[in-house]
Amino acid sequence: MDLTATTLIERARLRGWLPDSPDSASDEEILALMTAECRLGIAALIKTARGAYATERATLTTSSSGVELPAAASAQNLVCVEYLSGTYHRLGQMAPEAEADTLGASAPTGWFLSGSRLFVTPTAWSGTVRVTYQALAPTLVGSAEAVQIATVASSTTVTVAANPTDWGTSLTLDVTRNRPGAETLARSKAVTRSSTTYTFPSTSGFSAGDWLSLEGESALPQIPVELLDLLALRVAADLAAGSGGANAGNLQALAKKAQADAQMLIAPRGQTAVPIVQRYAPGTFRGRGRW
Repeated sequence: MDLTATTLIERARLRGWLPDSPDSASDEEILALMTAECRLGIAALIKTARGAYATERATLTTSSSGVELPAAASAQNLVCVEYLSGTYHRLGQMAPEAEADTLGASAPTGWFLSGSRLFVTPTAWSGTVRVTYQALAPTLVGSAEAVQIATVASSTTVTVAANPTDWGTSLTLDVTRNRPGAETLARSKAVTRSSTTYTFPSTSGFSAGDWLSLEGESALPQIPVELLDLLALRVAADLAAGSGGANAGNLQALAKKAQADAQMLIAPRGQTAVPIVQRYAPGTFRGRGRW
């Protein structure tokens, strides 16, 4: 299954009967629309249906001046904050003004956000925290601007068939799994390149076919596979509406129906109720048994 954004461009053009001509939207413009949809409309749909999705963890060191959240934290959307004291202990969110009530505490009691910084209360405490956050959808790029792993050569190196244009020898890369959902395997890793060999701190979890991309970018939309066609439809509808296309209304109606269908597909399902079967007992009423 080809999960790339490049393939989705063609799907969006097909859905909207959009010509591939100099007068129509460029691939870069369509990729920008896809990125915007993934970060807003699609992200909101997933969160409504599933709650947290595409969560990642980071270990940070905080002090009285707080600590900057990872750049990938979506809208500072933290799922969990834990502090380390032997083992990790979960903290609850609290209002910043309540921090004064914790000044005498000997251990962390909660956390709050100020701008893009995380503070653990009491703020005089310093130490290690682990944050779980909803990751911001990456900037989508065409397949030519990323590259697939050909082989995992060692515990620190991978090889590729050919390098993307303009990639240097010292890079900061993300690695994305080439499977539905496109999980981020590694983020913001300092990498050195020698010809078609890339050296990472570790290649644990990498496989042939996974994608290397520049930091913050991805060749694969990081959304459930059930939503890929919805993404193509929404982008086609956006393009048709922007160009005043006669089929804009029809595409918007199709996208609305596809969204309703997608919500049913991705919403978690609890265990169905087990039907109660009444016991059958033999009897003589008119020669029949009874329930």
